[in-house]
Amino acid sequence: MPSTLLSRSTRRIIMSGFGLKLDSNLTHEEAKEASRPPKIPAGTYDFELDSMEFVVSSKDNPGIRFICKIVSSDDEQWNGRKLRYDGWVTPKANFLTPALLAFTDEDTWPDVSEEANSDEGFQRVRDGNSEIMAGMIGTYFKGRVIHEKNEETGEVWPRLKSFVLD
Repeated sequence: MPSTLLSRSTRRIIMSGFGLKLDSNLTHEEAKEASRPPKIPAGTYDFELDSMEFVVSSKDNPGIRFICKIVSSDDEQWNGRKLRYDGWVTPKANFLTPALLAFTDEDTWPDVSEEANSDEGFQRVRDGNSEIMAGMIGTYFKGRVIHEKNEETGEVWPRLKSFVLD
């Protein structure tokens, strides 16, 4: 039913379910900002590795996307919020190793390292069939969150940037 056939008060009631106060005088930018979840403050948080998947960057670099969930924050509103960390392997640097170190210990490191460094192991990672990597899910670790500007959009958002390694 087109909204022009509904009364103004009926439209307001129907639209209020979207979480925006549509009868206020919000600008387009204010409405966009109000619709976004609050930004996690920069700092160090306790995380749990929630999931992972093989990814390829726009420059054809292989990597693993780790989805990490905040599990213990001084401000409980952040508990359960998820951030991702993309660990890339590029010709100039390896941004995968710090994440793998955060999710392992001395006992599990040799198997994880071999899986990530052998052609057969990395193929299992690509295919989503690596039992060794899957065994890291549920691991707890400390990570640092920063606010970083997206060069394409100009927006500043929290990002899991680094890991606290003992």
